[in-house]
Amino acid sequence: MCEPHSLQVSIIIINRNGIAHLKNLIPALLKHTDSSLYELIFVDNASTDDSISFIKKGITAHHHAPLLQLIKNTKNESFSKANNQAVALARGKYLVLLNNDIEPCADWLNNLLACANNIKNIGSVGAKLIYPDFKRSTLSALYGRAKKQRKLANTLQHTGIAFNNEAFQFRPFNLGKGLAVDSTATNTSQQRVALTAACLLIPKQVYLDVGGLDEAYNYGGEDVDFGLKLLKAGYINYFCAEAVLFHHEFGTQNKEQKRIGALRRSNNLHIFQNKWFLFIKKEFWAEKIYAKSPFYAETSLSIAVLEKNFNKQNELNNQAIAQIKKYGWKLHYLSEKQFKKSQQENTYDFLLSQNNSGCIEIKSQHVNISLESKNWVESFYHYLIQRYLNPSFVLKIAAKKWQGIQSWGDYHMAVSLKKYLQRLGHHVLIQIHPEWDNKEGLEYDAALVFRGLRSYKPQHQQINLMWNISHPDDIFIDEYNSYDQVFIASHNWAVEISKKTKIPVKTLLQCTDVEIFYEPSDKEKQNYKSQLLFVGNSRKVFRKVIKDILSIENLADKYQLAVFGTEWKNFIPKKYIKGEHIANNELYKYYGSADILLNDHWDDMRQKGFISNRIFDALASGATILSDEVSDWGELEGFVETYNDHSDLANIISNCLTKIDGLNEYTAKGKALVVTKHTFERRAKTFSEIVKTHLLTTLS
Repeated sequence: MCEPHSLQVSIIIINRNGIAHLKNLIPALLKHTDSSLYELIFVDNASTDDSISFIKKGITAHHHAPLLQLIKNTKNESFSKANNQAVALARGKYLVLLNNDIEPCADWLNNLLACANNIKNIGSVGAKLIYPDFKRSTLSALYGRAKKQRKLANTLQHTGIAFNNEAFQFRPFNLGKGLAVDSTATNTSQQRVALTAACLLIPKQVYLDVGGLDEAYNYGGEDVDFGLKLLKAGYINYFCAEAVLFHHEFGTQNKEQKRIGALRRSNNLHIFQNKWFLFIKKEFWAEKIYAKSPFYAETSLSIAVLEKNFNKQNELNNQAIAQIKKYGWKLHYLSEKQFKKSQQENTYDFLLSQNNSGCIEIKSQHVNISLESKNWVESFYHYLIQRYLNPSFVLKIAAKKWQGIQSWGDYHMAVSLKKYLQRLGHHVLIQIHPEWDNKEGLEYDAALVFRGLRSYKPQHQQINLMWNISHPDDIFIDEYNSYDQVFIASHNWAVEISKKTKIPVKTLLQCTDVEIFYEPSDKEKQNYKSQLLFVGNSRKVFRKVIKDILSIENLADKYQLAVFGTEWKNFIPKKYIKGEHIANNELYKYYGSADILLNDHWDDMRQKGFISNRIFDALASGATILSDEVSDWGELEGFVETYNDHSDLANIISNCLTKIDGLNEYTAKGKALVVTKHTFERRAKTFSEIVKTHLLTTLS
């Protein structure tokens, strides 16, 4: 028996009603492990079988019994918590986490220690795990008659962990699973991303330094999470091919156990994706795109080609093949039958075919693009970098459906922001409200929500940004706090909210697209001239500025009021309605040609200083604007004519028209301010830098 002060290893075993496994584990452990090296710490999670008495008798009766510590929990604690309990009592320099369904083979521990002692910055060392011969196993009664067990008998179960990218998630899997035990590819000790905790050696101080196992997990995912924590902290996870153990992984489950197990796995995967998706995504795709040695992924980037329409004698195709080889990607030629099968099974990263017009079509779970055949490989290379390596954005807008989308102001905002983000090298997707919870959006690094009418529940596997552009009274502090950062289109309200939230809040006013909104030509001004213009949908309410105009007798007729927008028939005489829709790229002509452009705000926007996006578009178009008052115009003060009471409107409109030349001078200054400081180009740069900063924090 080893003295506590000279212990090298503390072997930790978690058990609950596992006496059948313990009868297999303990004799093999005592037989194949030098008792001078280790102590045993059993954590029993409220077993109701004879596990505890068997542990005591089985260990103490051995003529070279190791030191034994026994922790008796009153309930079934999680794998993470139970191991963390044991580590607090461990006296060894190293820890070994060992499942109770393991059967050690000769020299398993000596080989793990040799690897650990020979590698600088070691974080963890994992073993080669093998499925036993289930028929001959003393545990055969536990396995049932499943074909899966028979097929895997005497094959590899684990040589390390890598990731698959499927269903917009990164799922860990065991490398080597199902291969022959003597497979050349699995007989080499090497670094891994992570290793299973079914048998895992870790220096105790390293375990403590990274905070141990994350107790948010419940039997699943905690070992992969732990390996990634070690990796981020600068440690090495190492697969030791010489350390061999059998892993009796399978057992029969009834229907209820399967249901509970599926729910637990789903919860664990959700926790894992929230923590690690962005980190794995960058590493995984960088490996594939740049043809680095596989580490996070099992293989380099693979492209499957439908052979019948990819003529190898074609000069363009030959150039493409040479370019693919240059990038280090793997090209596979498939028959039509193989191609269809691979579409269903996602065997390859991308599937490539050529359509009737000669364009190259590339598809995967996440991609469906068409490229011109000339230089398509280079185009695809740059597409992959933009999509997977550069920060990517999903823009979420409140529109209910794509039909009639042109009538939604935040759609046009999203389109303009997308354009400028793409110019900065970002991949961008726009989602309308029914699509917000689609898995496709989870693939993007950052979700930017245009918060107006509808709230969104952030998914924390990505960076979540809110741009609060309207309806501030509908938003509570808890909603703001659910985001990583909030931008508010009102300086006063941003200051107020920042005092109450736990997350960063910044002012970010609305803006304009100067490629769409600019001053019309003289000829356009003649063609689109109007005196009193309002452009906007009624939103099924009698809009304030129009109601105020019509409340003054003859004012609308005197100045030839012209209204463009939908759902006005129930509120105003038909003679004032000049149309239902003006294309967004035509608006500048109407704005800049009107003597006075009318504007109003929702009550909560006026009170809290939210300036309508129409103000920015109109100033950029050189318009003279008359608007209801807003509590805080900020630096736009003086560039917009305002009224407080409808009784003032007649005089204000008359004065505006009388001094129109003088107002034009102010309008020009307002335009200069907007096109310099309040453009979508500038907003895109702001969001780009913010997301890069968040990613650096997440990935570092």
